[in-house]
Amino acid sequence: MTERSEPTARPRRSQLVHTGPGAADRDQVLRERWAQYLLGGLVACIVAFWLPAEARGAVVQVAGWIAVSAGIRVSVREKGLAAHSWRLIAFAGASFLLAPLVQIAQGALTDTTDPFPSVGDVFSIAGYIFLTLGVNELTVSRRTEPDRDNLIDSLILGAGLGILIWVLVIGDYVSDPEVGAAAQVLNLVYFGFVLLVVVLTARLAVGPGARTPSFYMLASAVVLVAVADVIATFDTLDRTEGGLFLLAALPIYVLLGAAAMHPTRTRIADPVDMEIRLTWSRVTLLALALFLAPAIVLVSGIAQTSDSGRDDDLPLLVVGSLVVSVLVLARLSSLVWARERTAVRERQLRFAGLQLVTARNIDETNRVTLEAVAALAGGLDGGRASIIRVDDGVSQVVASTGHRADLALETDDPLDRHDGVLLAALDRRSPMTLLDSEPVDLPDGESSDGARCTFILPLVTQAEVRGAIVVTTPRPLEPRVLRAIEALGTEVSFAIESAALTEHLHREKSERRFRALVENSSDLILVLDQSRACIFASPVVERLLGRDEESLLGPLPLELVHEDDRDAFDALLRMARGTALDDDPSEIRLLHADGTYRWFELRARDLSDEPEIGGVVLTARDITDRHAAEQRLARSEARFRALVQNSSDVVAVIDEQAFFSYVSPAIGPMLGFDADSLVGTNVMRLLPADEVTRAMKLVDSLTPRSFEQLTLEMRLRDRDGAWRNVDVTISDMRSEAAVQGIVLNVRDVTVRRALEQDLEHKTLHDELTGLGNRVMFNSRLGRALARTEARLDQVAVLFVDVDDFKEVNDSLGHHVGDQLLIAVAERLRACLRVSDTAARLGGDDFAVLLEDTYGESEIFAVADRILAAIAQPFSVEGREISVTASIGVAIDPSRSSTGEVLLRSADVAVYLAKERGKGRYEIFQAEVHSSAFERLELRSALSSAIQNGGLALYYQPIVDLATGDVIGCEALVRWDHPERGLLPPSTFIPLAEETGLIVPLGKWVLTEACTQLRSWTDAHPQAAELKMSVNLSVRQLDTPTIVEDVGQVLHRTDLEPERLTLEITESLVMDDAAELRERLVALRESGIMLAVDDFGTGYSSLGYIQRFPVDVIKIDRSFVDRLDGPGDANSGVVRTIIDLAHGLGTTTVAEGIETDEQLASLRRLGCEYGQGFHFSRPVPAEEFVAFLRRGAGSSGSDSGVGAGRP
Repeated sequence: MTERSEPTARPRRSQLVHTGPGAADRDQVLRERWAQYLLGGLVACIVAFWLPAEARGAVVQVAGWIAVSAGIRVSVREKGLAAHSWRLIAFAGASFLLAPLVQIAQGALTDTTDPFPSVGDVFSIAGYIFLTLGVNELTVSRRTEPDRDNLIDSLILGAGLGILIWVLVIGDYVSDPEVGAAAQVLNLVYFGFVLLVVVLTARLAVGPGARTPSFYMLASAVVLVAVADVIATFDTLDRTEGGLFLLAALPIYVLLGAAAMHPTRTRIADPVDMEIRLTWSRVTLLALALFLAPAIVLVSGIAQTSDSGRDDDLPLLVVGSLVVSVLVLARLSSLVWARERTAVRERQLRFAGLQLVTARNIDETNRVTLEAVAALAGGLDGGRASIIRVDDGVSQVVASTGHRADLALETDDPLDRHDGVLLAALDRRSPMTLLDSEPVDLPDGESSDGARCTFILPLVTQAEVRGAIVVTTPRPLEPRVLRAIEALGTEVSFAIESAALTEHLHREKSERRFRALVENSSDLILVLDQSRACIFASPVVERLLGRDEESLLGPLPLELVHEDDRDAFDALLRMARGTALDDDPSEIRLLHADGTYRWFELRARDLSDEPEIGGVVLTARDITDRHAAEQRLARSEARFRALVQNSSDVVAVIDEQAFFSYVSPAIGPMLGFDADSLVGTNVMRLLPADEVTRAMKLVDSLTPRSFEQLTLEMRLRDRDGAWRNVDVTISDMRSEAAVQGIVLNVRDVTVRRALEQDLEHKTLHDELTGLGNRVMFNSRLGRALARTEARLDQVAVLFVDVDDFKEVNDSLGHHVGDQLLIAVAERLRACLRVSDTAARLGGDDFAVLLEDTYGESEIFAVADRILAAIAQPFSVEGREISVTASIGVAIDPSRSSTGEVLLRSADVAVYLAKERGKGRYEIFQAEVHSSAFERLELRSALSSAIQNGGLALYYQPIVDLATGDVIGCEALVRWDHPERGLLPPSTFIPLAEETGLIVPLGKWVLTEACTQLRSWTDAHPQAAELKMSVNLSVRQLDTPTIVEDVGQVLHRTDLEPERLTLEITESLVMDDAAELRERLVALRESGIMLAVDDFGTGYSSLGYIQRFPVDVIKIDRSFVDRLDGPGDANSGVVRTIIDLAHGLGTTTVAEGIETDEQLASLRRLGCEYGQGFHFSRPVPAEEFVAFLRRGAGSSGSDSGVGAGRP
């Protein structure tokens, strides 16, 4: 009916007391005695079958009193609940034995046979009371939790048997009219006690507890009591043979006596947990009990049909059927609820198992374990769960949760405290439950505070006790919960073993890593014990101090630490062992094996409490080189201060409010102030009023944020009140601890500025006539055309050419020609308004820019005035000279043309005027210019030429003017047009610039030129030091990858960067774009040389030039052309350019050298290099090699001077 799992003993504290040495002998005697008694009892039962009733009664009395005496003896000698149960059962047996004796005595006194009711029934009823109390107490003592399920099973069995007994026995008896009321009532009382005994016996049979031979014999005796009572009722109804009751009573006492004599008699009250399962036998029992009442109803109905049955049992059967049904339903519900709780515990165990598998260390394993125990125990309400670690006879609580868990974590006591119950549980290596005990997971002297039930589960792995799970609760935990915790304990044991193994592996790995780090560390590591003896030295000691490890082990030599540093060393060790924390290292000198001292940075940490270390750890870092560097730095700072103090440039430091905190002595020679007198004053007092506002805004914008460097030019007042032009470089050094301010580097540029202004004037004006030159004219023309807002005025250009001026030069000389040009310029200026611009473009060519003109008539009026003014005779050095002029007029009413186009259009118109008779003006017509289609066609052809190799490079030598040696060449591109032939750059470079084709064109030129230079270098020894100059356009420099592109070309051609010179235009130098400057600086830093081409034709000043890393300045040919004239007047600009270039540390290259006079003048002025037709025109690569072999000295005769420009 009940399947039981493997029982788990729950010993009480009394079980921990060991039996004496004679216990085994006494058990052997008892075992023999009960067997003899049982055998004799069985023989008596057989013999009694043939004996008469009187003899049977005597046998029963003898066997009964033997059994009672055995029970009394057990109750007296033993202790505990089992003894008390035996006492009650013995009293029941004695009552049952006395009942027939009293009945016989009463019959003898009253002369009645078997009187009923009688006084003996009182003893029988007392026997039943003692029996029910004894069996009930035995049942209660054998369980560890409420057994509602077993109670329901017992009630089902009792209800079914009660219905059956009623129908078969009691019903007939109660309904018999011959039976008196007292007899009926008494039998009903006996019937009730029989049912009670049946229920208690069934509960005892299906309930928990130890299944011993004594238990089985006692249970059988109790069952036979109920059977005997039923037989007695049958005897009353005369349904059985007389004396059968005595035959049934004899085995009762035989079994009772044997049970009381058996050695296991004291264990009948031991609680043993057994899991109740829903088996087929249990289901069958429930079904039989459920269908018993309906079956009886059915049989009764058939009997009534045949007029042989009673109909007064039907209500009882219906009620009994309902009672059994309700009990069965309750039992099934209980089984379902038990299965649900089992499923919940299984889920909790699975979840805990998964967490234990993924636990990374012991602490996490402990946490998961306690959470799982709390979940399985239903929350530990008022209880506590702890994990105890056992080590060297000491139990330590390593984790705890629940009531007073914080106090439990302080427990660290011997294992044998609390009567050694924890030690006994660990020795048994099996679970143990303690009732009403002191807590084993709290320190000594701490009370349980209401929690008196303790469950101890040892954690065993690999036959070694690792610790225990201790659960302390106010009430005993259910056996199901205990079994779940035991299952959890198995997984926890494996998890702890796994975590311990993992930590061990990690520790070994960490130790290996640490040892590897120490052995390979560049720092020296020493460990000193309490006596300052060295117990460990890392292997690096040999490299740092020239000593082996063994030589340092033991007491440290006194001389190891420099005598001046020994106090600091002692203080460092005291600080490490003291309570103060100081992370500042100490710099100490240690003796090297070679006798020299090395500087070390020492840190100390006391790890004496660490068993693996056991001393003070010294970490020594070699700072000998750093210390030497610091000394060098100090000397360098002193040297730098000396340089600052004696520099001609002023170095000053100001704070964020622009007050001086330092001024170098150079302020005296520059501005006449004493340096100390300026400290604490504001820099604004040295600025002119018109620059103070700008300077204050600058300071306000810079101080809130950090910046790198800024350069600007301003004026400063000197002590005499004069103003000096200075260049100021501003650097942010507020974050530098040695400076903590904004540094000003001030250089006096007053003289240079005046020189630049003079150069600027000369650059923009014609020296001969004082008019503007081509540069000024182009600039103003460009600005006029750029004003594109809605205007009614027009822009016009007049190109003025003096007719037949060459004849005046040839007949009267250049001097007279120059004077004539000066006079023409004066008359030209007089014909114009203030808003108009007049310029000399070169030779006898002049240009006039007219702005704010409304209508062509106004423009023509100006042209007529100019023609009339020039037609008047000129008086030059006593001579009267008459000349005329031709004027070309170009008008752009919509301002859509470029300056170059407008000026070229006027130039075309002036040639038309000369063709039509001179002394007149002509207006430019669109038809005389190229059509837009031709321009588009030219652009397409240029793109195709770049892609398909239609371009060619010509090379013009660059010559050292002092020696005549060829030092390099300039690569010039030519276009081999399929229809127009070889085209010079002037015909397609402007178009390439305008359309963007200049970028691929320039890249092709650079690649081809570098490739050619590599070829020359490999083939000709003369070209080993040859340099190549290549023009770089603004469009190319705008390309973000220009620096990488040039570097790749040099890498592919295997050329040194310093053999390449990139030429940039002067207009690019004037561009203040930061990106262009950064790219030029990057090119220069890579080793490439930079040159400014056509210098002197733009607005650039030396201030602009200084911002760029320029190596070469190329003097424009327009200035070289003037060197043919006599005197120094024509060489002033060239001299100024050369002097300024030398002042900037750059070299000069003169362009367009065509005559010996120009060459001689340039040599005299100090120009280093030159190029021009005097040496060679641009030639293909093959001819350049021949020129290189021949040398520049013999090139003059072959240069083709006068043959025209390329």
